[in-house]
Amino acid sequence: MHKQVWHTRFHTNRPLAAFPYPLHVAVDLVDEPSYGNRGSDRHELTRCLFKYSLRGEGRFEDASGSYAVPAGSAFLCEVANPRVRYYYPESSMDPWRFIFFAFENANQMVEELLSHFGPIYRIPRRTPIIQQFMRYRHHAGEVFDLSTGEASSLVSDLLATLVSAATPDPRSTGGGKLIKRTRRIVSNHLEAPFDTSELACRLGISREHLCRVFKLETGMTPLAYIANEKTAHAAQLLKQTSLSIKEIAGRLGHDNSSHFARFFRRITGFSPSEYRLSGTTWVG
Repeated sequence: MHKQVWHTRFHTNRPLAAFPYPLHVAVDLVDEPSYGNRGSDRHELTRCLFKYSLRGEGRFEDASGSYAVPAGSAFLCEVANPRVRYYYPESSMDPWRFIFFAFENANQMVEELLSHFGPIYRIPRRTPIIQQFMRYRHHAGEVFDLSTGEASSLVSDLLATLVSAATPDPRSTGGGKLIKRTRRIVSNHLEAPFDTSELACRLGISREHLCRVFKLETGMTPLAYIANEKTAHAAQLLKQTSLSIKEIAGRLGHDNSSHFARFFRRITGFSPSEYRLSGTTWVG
């Protein structure tokens, strides 16, 4: 089922050529895997899209990766980007309910946002712009007239909200909380084969945002941190168990012992066999 719960169209009186303006806002409900859109099938070159999950979960893909879009998160994209795809995943158990907001003439701003922060944003439902979108349900089925200033402000308020959501506030502990969550996930999945993109997906944020905040807070990249923690775990297994080097390599997701040995030496300065026989304790 793909049901449009409500839909409001906008009409901008005398839009200015260089100013953005909204097209429509709606709430849809989807629970069938056949639902999805690809940018390669679209031709609205100046149209952009913001989609916010109210309930359930969707999926978004672009050149930077594949992302879950659970309740409380959103994606931003240019509609006709050939690398873009969004859909209702077959594995979902609950219907996906989302706000759909389309707008024109903001491609340069959207491209800069995507370049800096990626396509995925976490936004509380109580955020003013989300509440403002929801109020348009009172005008469902209507064409809502906006002045040039009102139209531009509606789009600009959304984009400013996304910048605020993606930018760490040095006055808050948001970055520290993200680092704690990141470390907890890595610690609990040391033998799972995941990379920075998968880690960002588990955190519900964009890869770019994770890399930026993690580097700012710790001075290292998430990928370097994952490698460091996996190496420390391997060192512990080498010292405290009788597992073979091949078995340890397999548990840490390496295809073969040689690859694991190169990885281990690059970080610790020892081969796995040298480290096991040494009196050294490496903790990262």
